[in-house]
Amino acid sequence: MPSLVHPQPMLTFEPKRPALVHDQLTDQIIRWDPDWAATWHHCRYYVLGVVEWKGLLLDGWQPA
Repeated sequence: MPSLVHPQPMLTFEPKRPALVHDQLTDQIIRWDPDWAATWHHCRYYVLGVVEWKGLLLDGWQPA
């Protein structure tokens, strides 16, 4: 399973680009598909840069 070597804050996330994102709930890395960008506007930002999106708590990302 891949890991985030230099995770970036979710506030800088670019949903239209391929990326790896970390889900805090399951402690898993997910390959972000740019086709999902259309639903990104439904996300909620929380304290410390955590983002809730479709039941996931994303807390970091890096380019794929």
